[in-house]
Amino acid sequence: MSTPRAVQVLAWCAALSVTSASIFTQQQVTQLQSFVARVMACSQIPGLSLAVVRGEERWTEGYGVEDVSSGRPVSSASLFGVGSLTKAFTVSLLALFLNETSGLSWETPLSAILGPDFRLADDYVTKHVTLTDLLTHRTGLCASNLPFMAGFPDTMTSALFEKRIRHLPLSTAFRGGFVYNNWMYTLAGRVAEVLGGASWEELLHTRLLQPMGMLRTKTFTQASRTQSNDTVATGHLKFGDKPTPLDSIFGDDRMSQICGGLVTSADDMSLWMHVLLGRGVAPDGTRVLPESCVTDMQTPRILPTPPHVQFLNKPRFPASYADLGYGFAWFIAQYRGYTLVWSVNKPTDLLSSGYHLVHHPGLFPGYHSLLALFPDLGTGVFIAINGSDYKNTVKAIFYYIADLLLGLSPWLTAETACSFPEPWLLSGADTEAYTGSYGNRLLGDAIVSEVRGTGLLLRLNRLRARLHRTANDSVLVARPLGSRGLLLAAVDKTTRLSLRAVFRDVGGDGRYRELLLDAGGLFSAWSFQRGVWFDGDSPDCDAPPSSSSFSSTSIAAECVASMTSEQSSWPSG
Repeated sequence: MSTPRAVQVLAWCAALSVTSASIFTQQQVTQLQSFVARVMACSQIPGLSLAVVRGEERWTEGYGVEDVSSGRPVSSASLFGVGSLTKAFTVSLLALFLNETSGLSWETPLSAILGPDFRLADDYVTKHVTLTDLLTHRTGLCASNLPFMAGFPDTMTSALFEKRIRHLPLSTAFRGGFVYNNWMYTLAGRVAEVLGGASWEELLHTRLLQPMGMLRTKTFTQASRTQSNDTVATGHLKFGDKPTPLDSIFGDDRMSQICGGLVTSADDMSLWMHVLLGRGVAPDGTRVLPESCVTDMQTPRILPTPPHVQFLNKPRFPASYADLGYGFAWFIAQYRGYTLVWSVNKPTDLLSSGYHLVHHPGLFPGYHSLLALFPDLGTGVFIAINGSDYKNTVKAIFYYIADLLLGLSPWLTAETACSFPEPWLLSGADTEAYTGSYGNRLLGDAIVSEVRGTGLLLRLNRLRARLHRTANDSVLVARPLGSRGLLLAAVDKTTRLSLRAVFRDVGGDGRYRELLLDAGGLFSAWSFQRGVWFDGDSPDCDAPPSSSSFSSTSIAAECVASMTSEQSSWPSG
């Protein structure tokens, strides 16, 4: 960055600091600070970074500590991992190059850019796949996240990744649906390198970060190798009753960083939000992105599928929320009648009923973040934490801030935010739709029961789990209890691994007839059918087991006993 440009950015930031108080009243600031502190405490979040922008003003704050061991306080300059928020930067790079290169568009086949040596697992997909396919997660290629845990070989480069991607198999039909795939954004980063003639990191710095004045933003690897006063907040995972600092090994893999490895601050992200809300123009008048880039990113192109689709429906919830679709690295949703852009499919008639809200979550081991924009209101919110978001802390804080910005009375309090999405999803009135026995002739009987004051419980052989409701009535989260939870935590340390319990096929009595259990790719989903029993005597399994082993009361008591011993089953450190 040239010195004059740097002075311009610093002067603008100083001006923002003076005028930012008008975003919130002093009373709202006090309420928000109290709300955030109480929710962080109940969720055991070590630190939180927050930025809010409106017009040319910004409000940034840090809460808690960067690391529970050192006790370093979080400031608005503290760096947090932001995971998939990285993807919008890669899309922006591609938009710059497409805008500068005649004859190329989002619909240009990748083979025309990468050359005849580019291949995928299927010849037809190789010939027809485009940037739009990569960026909207519709290639059909396997979306395994194992490399986030194991990493790629040390010799892997983006050029080699391009060559070896042919060994990634298809998991569903090409353009057959939404399969969120991080590695397609790594491949998109490689396309940017080919078009830009430099590494993804260099292009990111020279073409985007530097012109915007985002001088602290970098990758995990750059942060660990650069001698500076910038400190990166340590990621934490929750074990037992406290957050534990995470080994930095998760930030070492370059292929993972291209799709989700940026670290940034509230100060820097406020600059990014201003450019996006300014349709590509920074507050000082500098055009950073072509306006078409912002439009393209926020145009709905495909309908996401669970678990990437969420809903809050009235009258069950006090407020409404619905995901509408996905564009390029953004979801688009509607909140309280305001259209929230965090990507979209193209129901433009839906968008006319309210303001657009553009947003996307960011996940990286030990971190969770959210960037949300109301483009029509010129307003944006950035939240990042360095802990496990098992209580939906980030989303709850966003809802609270969004209500303040929209001039509405927040429907969440500190108490309900700590239990969100309960109590609204635990009314108990409709639990009969789930309870009962679901059988599989190979794996046994999965039994769902209800215990007053505890909720829905699941038993499958030696597995005991508490079922937590989500905003989707048919999708529940099963958190294993006792030593089984510890066993699965060794596989996925983000929290104890959550099994997904998907209920399907409602019968005439209003009860679900099928239960699918899966663990996010650790094993394939298994089907359990109501009216089928492992010990059934008939070929059709329509007779209950002859033994008296099925007792909802005894199973519930067993699960409660397991929960009481859960605390002692977890390591203290």
